Amino acid sequence: TVSRFGGDEFMLFFDRIDDESHLESLLDRIFAELQGEVDVAGHGLRIQASAGAVLSKVGGTDVDAMIVKADLALYKAKELGKNG
Repeated sequence: TVSRFGGDEFMLFFDRIDDESHLESLLDRIFAELQGEVDVAGHGLRIQASAGAVLSKVGGTDVDAMIVKADLALYKAKELGKNG
C-alpha cells in the first residue's frame, strides 16, 4: 500500500515481511525502478529518492512511533548520501 504523507514524502506499507533481508530486497527493487529521468513540461528531471524503514511486529505496534522512527531513519539515510 502506498500513500502520500505530505509534500514529496510517501509511505509504503508492506504486509508479511519475513525479515530485514526480505524488506531490503523489496526496497532495492523499488529503487532500481526509480532510476532515470522523467519529462516534466519538456524538462528532463533526474529522479532522486531516499528512504527510511521500520520493521515491527503486528501486536503492540504504535503507528505514530513507527512514523517517527522511519523519519529519523530517512534523515540518517540522507545524511549518509542521497539515493539510499
